[in-house]
Amino acid sequence: MIITDGVDTLVPVTLHDALSQAWTAIRKEVVAPKLPDVPDATTGVGRGPLHVTEWDHAVVMVPPATVTGGGAKILEFLLHQAAHSLVTEPSAAAEGRRYHNEEYARAARRVGLAVEYASTAMGWSDTSLTPALAEIYADPIVHLDVAASSWRPVTHDSRNGVVAQCQCHPARKIRVRGTRAAEDLAEHPVVCSVCGKPFVAL
Repeated sequence: MIITDGVDTLVPVTLHDALSQAWTAIRKEVVAPKLPDVPDATTGVGRGPLHVTEWDHAVVMVPPATVTGGGAKILEFLLHQAAHSLVTEPSAAAEGRRYHNEEYARAARRVGLAVEYASTAMGWSDTSLTPALAEIYADPIVHLDVAASSWRPVTHDSRNGVVAQCQCHPARKIRVRGTRAAEDLAEHPVVCSVCGKPFVAL
C-alpha cells in the first residue's frame, strides 16, 4: 500500500520497509485453495544466496544490482523467489545447481510471471513481469521505486563486519564480524527471540 500525506506525495519509506511490504503483498495475492501459500520471509539487500532452499525463517536477499534497476525489477526478483518457495519436489538443486524444472515453471506461472525456457543448464529460469502483473502490483512497484531511488550501497570495513537488525519496532541490532559477514548471515540466519524473525544486514 502506498501511503500519502494528502498532497499527492509519498511518505518517505526505507527500502527495508518497501521490500517487506512488497513481499506481504505477494503473499496476499498468491492464494489458492489446496495449494501451498507463499511463506513468510525476511527481505533485505545483499549478496546472499539468490535461491532460498530452506523456507523456515527464510531470508530473501535482493542483489544490489537488482535494486538499481528500479521497482519493477525488484518486484520481478521477489516474485521469482516466491515461485521457488512453492516448489515442493526435489530437483537438480540437490546436486548443487539452482535448476528451474517443470514444477518451477508451473509455480512461476501461478504467481503471474511470464516464463521461458533458458537452457538445459538453467531450465525455466527466464521469468519476467507481464503488463497485467505490473498493474496488480502497481502500488508496491511505485513504493519500491521511491525507496530504491534514495538507496545507496553500504560499504563495510571487513574488520568490523556488518550491523544487522530484526523486525521488532523499534528494531534490535547486532554486529556480525568477519570478511563474509553479510553472506554468512544470509546463509545462516540469526533469529530474534522476541519477534521470531531473522536479523538482516543493513
